[in-house]
Amino acid sequence: RPSLGAALLSAAFTTANDEIRLTRTLTYTNVALDLVDWHAGVAGTVTIAGGYDNCDDTAASGRIALNGQSGNSVVVVRTSSQSSSVVTLRALELTDSGFRGLAVGSGAEVSLQNVWIHHNGGGAFVSTGGFLTTDAATEVTDHAPFYDYGGGISCSGAGAYLGFRGKLLRNQVLEGGGNLHVGPGCLVELYGGVLLEGNGAFPSVDYSASFGGAIYVDNGIVVAHGGANQVMIRQHQVYADGRGGAIFARGADAVVSLFNTAIQNNTARISGAALHAEDGASVAMDRVAPCPFIFSCSDIRNNRTIGSWDGHLVSIDGAHVELRRTVVVGNGWQSTFLAAPSNLLHVENDGYLALDGVLLWRNFAAHLLHAISGGEITGQYLTVAENTYSIDSVVYDSWASIADGGDVGLFSSILLDTKGTDTLAGGSTTSDCLLVNTTQNWNPGTFFVAAPLFISQGTGDLRQVAGSPGVDFCDEQMVPWPGQ
Repeated sequence: RPSLGAALLSAAFTTANDEIRLTRTLTYTNVALDLVDWHAGVAGTVTIAGGYDNCDDTAASGRIALNGQSGNSVVVVRTSSQSSSVVTLRALELTDSGFRGLAVGSGAEVSLQNVWIHHNGGGAFVSTGGFLTTDAATEVTDHAPFYDYGGGISCSGAGAYLGFRGKLLRNQVLEGGGNLHVGPGCLVELYGGVLLEGNGAFPSVDYSASFGGAIYVDNGIVVAHGGANQVMIRQHQVYADGRGGAIFARGADAVVSLFNTAIQNNTARISGAALHAEDGASVAMDRVAPCPFIFSCSDIRNNRTIGSWDGHLVSIDGAHVELRRTVVVGNGWQSTFLAAPSNLLHVENDGYLALDGVLLWRNFAAHLLHAISGGEITGQYLTVAENTYSIDSVVYDSWASIADGGDVGLFSSILLDTKGTDTLAGGSTTSDCLLVNTTQNWNPGTFFVAAPLFISQGTGDLRQVAGSPGVDFCDEQMVPWPGQ
């Protein structure tokens, strides 16, 4: 029975593609594999597969652990003199390294199948020109804060790529991106069924990161392809003056596109419990087919800001965010000291927020839409109901919007039990075709008073029945919208 190193050496002397099978008759400790130039026609591609009981076993089950070293990653895949190094890892555990469990270098093409990367200094790193894909059975979990970025996976550099289908769980970092860091030049695709989960939202004491508890996007690109199965991002918390409990996006080249994605039960100390975007970043959320739920495939739910008088669920600072066909439910501000005013969707410093077909229901915030310092918000076909806030235990209806040096536009929407709009110095509010049930603080001539009929308001199904006065109650004008 040759050692793993001897088996790799033997495989490298032929041009054929090889599969090396690891058995439980051996233990694999002090492992630091440097897999270089596994290129078709030279050494051939290589697969390292675990899960076999002995050499006669033909069916794999479970995984086999490769236990690493304190000073090296467990597995490094890279090129030296060839254009690619193609490696498949199957039914393995990469663990107990003081560095990363896996490093994917330039020209490396790595496929993970039923691989568990856990309890290393960090999970996986994909660098310039590296290519990493996983299956749904792959997990990257339980990395304590050792690296600054990407405790689970860090991807950065021109041409770097990550196609992820598995789970990123309970990973931590000192700075940004507890589970995932996406740096300049990297493209990350998250597929339906992916789960990013932290160590628990408030009052958990285990934080994921300083900012971007789940994902920190620094001039990289993230596309979440949720379909019949959502992409789920939940239970992350950022500490100190942290922003972006779930997602932090920064930079003019940062693009985040989230389809059928759920952002749930995340916490920020300061702002952006669900999302913080700044410095020209672009973020979009939308519901697409196939969708397994009637209306909640794109979902922002039960996220919290804590410890800040002026916290925000979504914080936009000089960035561009679009929310389409998304439900925003049960989010708010939480403190162990008192309940105080907060803002649900906040925009400043020439940032822009576009809302289309969004439900705002049972959130806790003084101002649902908050535009300051040149920020702009445009909303159409919104349904707003049962949003409140409290001061000294007295509960009040939320303001629909406040424009304080910023601009707010509301069109063709239903707004129930709200205080209307508030326009302060330097701000502007434009509205038309609003159906409301209270006349306070609405611009004259822009609203109708009626009671819409919903399928089941008590359970959050605020779709209108056919006989509701809100069906086709106003004009069908084209409202201001990006690109129109």
